[in-house]
Amino acid sequence: MKQLKLISIFFLLFTYFSKSESFMPARILNPEPGHAISETKIDMALSFAFTILDSKQYISAKERDSVSSHLYEMNEKPELMRVANLTKAENLLFVKVNVLGNIIRADIDIINFADTTKRSRGFGYALVRYYDNETGDLIYDPALLTSIQRALAVAMNDSLLFVDSTKGFNVRPLPTLVIGSIYYVDYEAFKDWEIMRNHVVSSYSAVESIFEAAYKSDKYVVYDLATRDSVYTKFKLYGIENYAAPSEHELDALYKVGVDYFITGSLERQEKGAKVMMSLYAIRNRGLLLIEEVEGILNNDKLSELQVLVRKLTRELLE
Repeated sequence: MKQLKLISIFFLLFTYFSKSESFMPARILNPEPGHAISETKIDMALSFAFTILDSKQYISAKERDSVSSHLYEMNEKPELMRVANLTKAENLLFVKVNVLGNIIRADIDIINFADTTKRSRGFGYALVRYYDNETGDLIYDPALLTSIQRALAVAMNDSLLFVDSTKGFNVRPLPTLVIGSIYYVDYEAFKDWEIMRNHVVSSYSAVESIFEAAYKSDKYVVYDLATRDSVYTKFKLYGIENYAAPSEHELDALYKVGVDYFITGSLERQEKGAKVMMSLYAIRNRGLLLIEEVEGILNNDKLSELQVLVRKLTRELLE
């Protein structure tokens, strides 16, 4: 009788979930033990993501664990399917969050409770943009939420799931983009340029300027240079230069971590100034596929003007 009474209470507590399609986390995996992105933070991000979806309901990990505790108290093993049944969960979520440098990736698998053959999967990326002014620590929460929203949109096959101008939010699934190098080509016949002579400093500055223009794009999730370099380090690629053409090993490393697009360029001296060419490529298993190419002329040996030019070309390239 006690068991029946408790189950009845559970039923009353959770009947409101039937008013909309319901989702319960079956498993949440954070990047690593002790990481700032904890399982609790992931659960909170999921909860917030679902609150702005009128037709969907999220059963939090806390609510799930509460039901499991009650089952323990009744000497009943809290098996996943039993808990899902009591909470009226129609779908189970398997969530994993990884961090590489300043990029967060969320992976979400959705399995239908009534028919486990109905499954869908999605992933989403976001760049961590904020730091604590006092400690210098990364603030992950906004990017965590965005990556989860993007993963849910893909898994639910609805790219506009988190797009609603009346509610002030606009999050869509986006491909990832990495900025490569500016390949320097110089000729002895032309007057010596400071930009070419100090190629290490000037090329890094130019690539940074490309990032400054690219990361504002609403079409891509753009890796910052530190994260790009952490990818290369992950694959034991050291001493990558921003003034040299990208190698096959660099491109292979980017492909293996799931990068979709790649910007690279060249700065070639001419009799009057230098021609700057920038290209956008899609990264494929066997190399690069050219998407778009733009070019401009640098009229004098001024780093500030090179920065302005590559920012302009980047905006043109990503329009």
